[in-house]
Amino acid sequence: MESPFFRVERVGEARYDIIFRLNLKIIAKILLALVLLALIAFIGYWLIQGAIWVGGAAWSGICWLASQWMWLLGILLLALLIWGLSKINWKSIKAPKVNPKLLWVLAAIILLLLCFLAFRSCGDDKVQPENVVIINEDDSEPTFTESFDDVIITRAYLDGVQNADDKLARALVGLKYVDGKPVKSSDFAGKTYDEAKKVVAKDWYGFVQETLDGVEISKQKLVPFTTLAMRNGKYGFVKSDFLKAVKAGEPNAEEKMALHKANGQKRELGTEAKQYLWVLKNMWKGNISAEMLLDLPMFSYKNIPLNEMYNEKGEAQWNDALLNKLRQHSGQTPREALGL
Repeated sequence: MESPFFRVERVGEARYDIIFRLNLKIIAKILLALVLLALIAFIGYWLIQGAIWVGGAAWSGICWLASQWMWLLGILLLALLIWGLSKINWKSIKAPKVNPKLLWVLAAIILLLLCFLAFRSCGDDKVQPENVVIINEDDSEPTFTESFDDVIITRAYLDGVQNADDKLARALVGLKYVDGKPVKSSDFAGKTYDEAKKVVAKDWYGFVQETLDGVEISKQKLVPFTTLAMRNGKYGFVKSDFLKAVKAGEPNAEEKMALHKANGQKRELGTEAKQYLWVLKNMWKGNISAEMLLDLPMFSYKNIPLNEMYNEKGEAQWNDALLNKLRQHSGQTPREALGL
């Protein structure tokens, strides 16, 4: 019996010996085939991922074009008008006598229309509401900017406050970018808390107002709403299921909280991200407040295992035992770190 790797030889009348032999050429071919299969699988995976990304980008582009329907319609009508005028035999038409004053009036109207369109295009295409509608159970009238006080406290608890050397007087309150630039290049002059609040309000005030677009929301819920938007990033948040649930008035919108990529695709969550969202979910439900976080040790939520945070259905849990675990942690509180 012959094989690429062994042969059987007869020894005597009833004995057979199996003699193995190494065929390097065949082994090399097999290894090459395995490498090619792995390469094909790798290329195929990234081709699929690329196709998904291109599809998402194309869909976003189509949606953007659809939102510009007024301009597209105007361009189409103008093109039809030019095409129609080009079909007229102007030489065969006798010019009527027109009052010069009428021509001046017509020119003024056209000039006004052009000025209106020019100035309109320089402004924001979207009309931003004057203020977010906020409601409180105690019938008080909270202002929108008050929520950013609590956002800074929440970010300090969740992300910590890292102080650099005294010369720069810089503090990072969970912030990665300021005005689109890495926060490490920014020097916060003055009190950490006040400066961080100004930075957050400047970058997120308009976005949160525009995103809610007049939806009624309490001051308590506005804090996890803004904090989740910051953790997600603006492009991913506007495409999130959580935002859709909030606008639809769903009672358990917090269960839709997730982290998204810029194209809206959900990110695969690690332990820290699930713990982070557990805090925001309980803030949304009213179990945790920024006032409570002010005196809890920063990062204490990371001491609680996920199986205690969530039940079998993946729903966020809350009880006194979990509250006690949030208190049992070493380190500064946001009040101490921010000098409040």
